[in-house]
Amino acid sequence: NVWAPSAATPSSRLPVLFFVHGGGNVSGSPSEERGGTFLYDGALLAAQTNSVVVTINYRLGPLGWLAHAAFAQESAQHATGNYGTLDQLAALGFVQRNIAAFGGDPARVLLFGESAGAVNVCALLASPLGAGLFSSALMESGGCTAVTSTTAQSFADGFAQKVGCTSGDAAACLRGLDANTLELAFPETANVAGAGQGDFQPNVDGWVLTDVPMTVVAQGKHNHVPFIVGANANETGQAIVTQFPNGMTPAQYQAALLGYTGGNQTLAASAMAEYPPADYGNDPRAAFIALTSDSKFICT
Repeated sequence: NVWAPSAATPSSRLPVLFFVHGGGNVSGSPSEERGGTFLYDGALLAAQTNSVVVTINYRLGPLGWLAHAAFAQESAQHATGNYGTLDQLAALGFVQRNIAAFGGDPARVLLFGESAGAVNVCALLASPLGAGLFSSALMESGGCTAVTSTTAQSFADGFAQKVGCTSGDAAACLRGLDANTLELAFPETANVAGAGQGDFQPNVDGWVLTDVPMTVVAQGKHNHVPFIVGANANETGQAIVTQFPNGMTPAQYQAALLGYTGGNQTLAASAMAEYPPADYGNDPRAAFIALTSDSKFICT
């Protein structure tokens, strides 16, 4: 989707705002609607900033991120998964080739995203395939995270087993399934307050990603562009208030910490010591919001 100010012409050379939506890589779209309002309608942003605004779709869930070894065997790059990332790269390539016709400047493209969109922004920052496709980047409320190829392929093996694609040509078997079957095999929802990042994420395939993004950045091997990192206060607040609308008791807080740490009592006790309800007006729910916001968004 492309929006431009009404006065834009092919000679305007306006800055371009390229947005990647969130949703845990399993949900969301640029046409997402809440109460009759489209969240990512770029018309107002284009008018207010005198910029060309681009929003994109990309493949989600298993269609975007299933890293089965059978797909690697038929790939010229011996890579698998990261199809959602490749969609984003294709859209950035479209912008480079065509955005001038909408009044945009291909040399001034800000790549920005929120939540899973921010995770994808950092993957693009770290990807050698992203070189020259954007001139700056902004990551809002996400982390520079990715899973290893081994982890991604292990999950894909379990996925294939669940849908009955374990013998013969697994790639053909998986492609032969309808989308509904694929989506419901391991249904996931975006949970900003849940532990972990979910199973459908960028993976280190050796082509799109040569290593986890944090390592690539630390080694200085990323795409060197101006880069802004931000996060919202109380990021997980809405999700936790929805889960505990009447507040949390101390016992519920302890149980939530134990669940959040995967049953690790030592880690849960350490987390309790770092985030005691006494520091949050004796409100365990407020302490849990602070802890989960820090661990999932601020620290990452």
